[in-house]
Amino acid sequence: MAPDTKGKVARVDRNPYLDARREWNERYGSYIQEARRWRTVAAVAAAITLLAVGGVVWIGGQSKLVPFLVMINQKGEALVGRVATPGEVNDDMIRALLAGFVEDWRSVSVDGGMQKKMIDNVYAHLSGGDPAFNSINTYYQGNNPYELAGRQVVSVDIKSVLRTTKDSLQIEWQEQTHDRKGNLIKTESWKASAIVTLIPPKTEDVIMRNPVGLYVKELTWSQQLY
Repeated sequence: MAPDTKGKVARVDRNPYLDARREWNERYGSYIQEARRWRTVAAVAAAITLLAVGGVVWIGGQSKLVPFLVMINQKGEALVGRVATPGEVNDDMIRALLAGFVEDWRSVSVDGGMQKKMIDNVYAHLSGGDPAFNSINTYYQGNNPYELAGRQVVSVDIKSVLRTTKDSLQIEWQEQTHDRKGNLIKTESWKASAIVTLIPPKTEDVIMRNPVGLYVKELTWSQQLY
């Protein structure tokens, strides 16, 4: 109540709903604002956590193995090793790898473990579906090295590996076949033409089997008659 200009007391009407809302805001408004702030902070923290977990998963999925190039001498002793990069795969390396591919493919050993290792190395440089893959499969079906090893041994001597085009190389080699007693049965000369490609390895398994990423896509061969 307040006095008016005539000295009388004037009555001020008050809205009970507005009074109740004002009291509510004064009493609980600060709690509501604080709850909103905490919800915002929690949402930001959850987003950061998801980003962090996603980053850890992505990093964990990356290959940690780094291929090394190792130079060896004629005795098989390692001379120097260094990290390999795609640009370092030169023509000499390709020719050497292709020579090893042919030697493993055509050799027959009485050592079953060695024979399996050679076959695995051959398929490590083949990609399913390529003509060379089918050609090698057909060859092994008609010339099973495990069966041949029961009666003979075949050694391979690579004579030359020459670049013929940008993607093609020609390989010449000589094969000597001995019986299980060491007697020479025959000596043959062979020549093959191979189309190769380089596909950088991306998984641990491929890095261990084919660190350079050399694949033989097409392969044809014939015996040389002199």
